[in-house]
Amino acid sequence: MNPQAQIALEVLSPAGNMIGSQKSTKQGLAPAGDLRLHAVGNGWHTVRLTSANLPAEGIPFELTVTYIATQEIAV
Repeated sequence: MNPQAQIALEVLSPAGNMIGSQKSTKQGLAPAGDLRLHAVGNGWHTVRLTSANLPAEGIPFELTVTYIATQEIAV
């Protein structure tokens, strides 16, 4: 594995502003751990995963996203 390999996870608000991020640049790209944050505003949030300097054959990965909604609907 290239020692310069890196993976970045970003969460964007509906307005396109980054509200959370996490990077992994360790040798072997060990799991980076949980990224916990609060969604801001109403609408769709974007989860963006980017990488650099990975091997040509790629690497297996797993990403789990959990969203917990409010208990009431505002009218």
